[in-house]
Amino acid sequence: MNNKTKKLCIASILCTVAIIGSMFSIPVFGSKCSPIQHMVNILCAVALGPWYGIGVAFTASLIRNILGIGSIMAFPGSMFGALFCGIAYWKYKSITVTLIAEVLATSILGGLSAYPIATLIMGVDAGSIAYYGYILPFFISTLGGAILSAFIVINLEKSIEEEKNITVNITGVYKDNVDKVDLDKTKVVVSGPRSSVDSVKYVQATFDANKESVDTKSTELELKALDSEMNEVDHVTLEFNKVTAKVSYFQQKQVKINPIFSSNESNLVQDQDFTIIPSEINIKGKSDVINNIDSINTKIINVDELGTNNKIVDLDIPDGINADKDSVTIKLINKNKTKNSTFVYSGDDISLLNNEEDVSINDFEIPDDIIVKIQYDNDSDLKMI
Repeated sequence: MNNKTKKLCIASILCTVAIIGSMFSIPVFGSKCSPIQHMVNILCAVALGPWYGIGVAFTASLIRNILGIGSIMAFPGSMFGALFCGIAYWKYKSITVTLIAEVLATSILGGLSAYPIATLIMGVDAGSIAYYGYILPFFISTLGGAILSAFIVINLEKSIEEEKNITVNITGVYKDNVDKVDLDKTKVVVSGPRSSVDSVKYVQATFDANKESVDTKSTELELKALDSEMNEVDHVTLEFNKVTAKVSYFQQKQVKINPIFSSNESNLVQDQDFTIIPSEINIKGKSDVINNIDSINTKIINVDELGTNNKIVDLDIPDGINADKDSVTIKLINKNKTKNSTFVYSGDDISLLNNEEDVSINDFEIPDDIIVKIQYDNDSDLKMI
């Protein structure tokens, strides 16, 4: 049986109880106290929720009018209380608040709404006594129903104890630096009303990693009982409210980048033939893993795909290691670099070309050695004539 079907079955039973219970009343201070419908309102609020509660109240009032065992006043006398006490329990999960909501909504809102209903449908004379004829009886009936339902709910909601696992939630700017959090206790006993204990899905200890650290440390963490939507659950007691936590951080270090070229380019030299940016990166991981790492390799690089333009190359990061970079930029600097050559000539090697004025080479002071330096591209074919 799914949850919806179960709720419909419970709603049908409570509707039947409200119809049968309306035939019984208790004389109190000159008024009739019919507490069963108001008891049903509160039971619906606790067990089913506000919408089932108002549905039960409307259905019971309608059937009572059809069977002739109720009047039109059954509608305001039941539906206001069902709605507001249902909302009160859904919002606050408090029996006390639910009882108060039922009493006030039924006696005040239900009683006041009886005035226009009595005036328009039952006649002016009935309307003129609406305040005294309905607010007071409504109040007495709903108060009796509240007391009766409180007795039932309290007995149904006997305190229970249940052992729950403790989970750890890591927050803060440096939460990614935390390796693990070990607690001195992993379970805690939760006690309280059954419905409240059942709604506890997590008992959570939160560690706030708001400071950067690499050292293992111990600290106390506060426990909170949370429901499935991570809201704190009221009306439950924890066996203990704090646990001691041992917090271990990932170790960090800076390592060099080791470029891996295909075999035929293994003679390339870093900073002479190529540059890598950045040449070092920061890594972090468990100490037993990170202590064995001195460098991080790149994926295999084919030098034919490189040039003077920047090329992004992925890093081969080992398992269990986190790095602040997953790629680097590599650039050749020697593929088209310039080359220098030096030539030495004597005076006899000097001749004058296009000598239209017939100038003699001896008219010039020529040193014994003439040094000529030439800078040219590595790919150029330099020929001296």
